[in-house]
Amino acid sequence: MITEFTTKDETKIEIDDIPFILIKQNAQEKINQLVDIADDEISWFGSVLEIKDGMRRIFVIDEIYLPEQEVSATSADFSTDDMVKLADELLELPDGIEIVNRLRYWGHSHVHMSIGPSATDTDQMESFSEDMDYMIMGIYNKDGECRLDINFFKDGFKVINAPWKVLIPDSDRIRKTMEKLVNKKVKKKKAAVGYWKNNKFISYDKDNKKKHKNAGNNILDPYGYGYDEYGNEYNKYDNYYPRNFPEPEDNDIDNLEDIRVPNKKQSKKAGKKYAEKSKKTIAKSK
Repeated sequence: MITEFTTKDETKIEIDDIPFILIKQNAQEKINQLVDIADDEISWFGSVLEIKDGMRRIFVIDEIYLPEQEVSATSADFSTDDMVKLADELLELPDGIEIVNRLRYWGHSHVHMSIGPSATDTDQMESFSEDMDYMIMGIYNKDGECRLDINFFKDGFKVINAPWKVLIPDSDRIRKTMEKLVNKKVKKKKAAVGYWKNNKFISYDKDNKKKHKNAGNNILDPYGYGYDEYGNEYNKYDNYYPRNFPEPEDNDIDNLEDIRVPNKKQSKKAGKKYAEKSKKTIAKSK
């Protein structure tokens, strides 16, 4: 399959304001595939965005569209009705009107023949002159050759073998731009810090510790991002301990002394005291 086209007998650029063509990578890939897939001639159209760089006009082919057509080894014919159908399809798109108004590129394959324009190609371009101020014609073949001409109908001249290149995204530049946006606009979500009281979750306010004086060991901070049971702020994940003592199961009574305490400030003695209390509670329930 053809992966790259080269222009035969490229125009020598002698002036800085000569028109230039850029083809978006996605559009160029579609052209490559169409030329490779079709055993006969085939035609397509493309939307063009015109920009100016000082006095220089730059034409960006940004998308490719395929009309209905009848083809043979030496022709690819599309009628007025075929173009109306294509326009109707494009008008269903969100920016359909704009796209139709920007159809300023006609490309076709000569299969294995020369990329020089035929009489039929010239007549086709003349038909475009009735409604267009300019039109780009691209001729390709399976040998990897192509020719792009820009016909300025209203100005009465054309650029043959116009200089062109594929517009390949600058991945490094795009990554740097995206990294700046991510650092500016995306923040890591912190776990909720608070406790349950009367079936209601109370958010912890470090500036109003008196409000939480009865919270006891119930303050929750599952990922260790915020504060401990006493409202003490800490940052290291290694400082994290379970926020609440687990409720003991019947068959775990003998191992209650091994329950970890929820914070370094609470001693092992406090943990044993809680364990003994839990044993008595379970014994009474039986």
